[in-house]
Amino acid sequence: MDELEHAIAERLLAAAAEPPPGLGGRVLAEARSRRRWRRAVLAAAALGTAGVMAGALVVASGAASPDAVAPPPGPGERLISRVLPDGARLRALALGPDGSVLGMAVTRAGEPRPGVWLAGPAARTPRRVGDVPAGALPYLWTMAEGSGGHLWPERQTIRCLPAAGGPATALGRGWSGRERFHADGGVIVWDAGDTLAVAAGCAGPVRDIPAKGTLEAFSYPYAFVRAGAVMRKIDVATGRAEELRLPSGEQPSGGFAAGPGILAWADGDTLTVWAGTRRRVLHRLPRAAGHDVRLTAGRGRVVCSATAQDGDTGQALVYDVATGRRTDLPGEALAAGDRLLYRDGDLYRLS
Repeated sequence: MDELEHAIAERLLAAAAEPPPGLGGRVLAEARSRRRWRRAVLAAAALGTAGVMAGALVVASGAASPDAVAPPPGPGERLISRVLPDGARLRALALGPDGSVLGMAVTRAGEPRPGVWLAGPAARTPRRVGDVPAGALPYLWTMAEGSGGHLWPERQTIRCLPAAGGPATALGRGWSGRERFHADGGVIVWDAGDTLAVAAGCAGPVRDIPAKGTLEAFSYPYAFVRAGAVMRKIDVATGRAEELRLPSGEQPSGGFAAGPGILAWADGDTLTVWAGTRRRVLHRLPRAAGHDVRLTAGRGRVVCSATAQDGDTGQALVYDVATGRRTDLPGEALAAGDRLLYRDGDLYRLS
């Protein structure tokens, strides 16, 4: 009997009630999954490459049970607990290039709870950094994380907590509450109607750049603003813009994402990635039926993630732009800079 089986046996012996039908099969299936995880981690550690670790993760057959024994961190990997002091769980909504994770609290059933939680670049447990009134919880659907600040919505206001410390301030003049805002390269960008609002951090000056259309993605210094099939790539530092022609004027179901030298969008079962003059198309995306689909991009990497609306399960596709390799993960994931965050049961794994 190995360490995992000992842990399972102790839990079962400690239970006073008769176990429900089918529990034994689920436990054995989970044990097999955990053993595959452990073998994958040890193999990756022996080879000593993060790339091999990413490929080995495909071995896992499903998300971990909240009561399962988690495999140890892989090379260069940090584990972040999702369990909050009141028993709620962290749901990550934003990842910063430095590895900071910003998110909200949800119950085990996926219901949102008041509060904004942050796990800093070296933290293994999140701390509460903001409060959200109960009436504003429906607006708490997006966040942004970067050196310009930690950002979350409060109705039609953007709350900005300085990365260097200090009280949260209010931004978002003209923001409708329906579009994502973005933080990268020390600046914060949001759609303010027919203008692009660009703020130098939480307390810095705000500049307006005329831009008719919808702000779809941002990777400093470029904001991508779409009007039909025309995507304007606007340099927020200079105001200069160039036009890109998209294959369709329809809004893609999975949205857009941008990273250094990358523009990507997901629609239905198709992911399209523009990197310089190259265009790549992938199919067999994480299933979207009854799921929230989100696209994020980092340096040389695009992640398409599908999360069940109750927040309990998810899947993700990680695409390496340089090699053309895809990796499928059994949990939702986010990318930013050189970082990749993905969920493993009651943990987030950051590499």
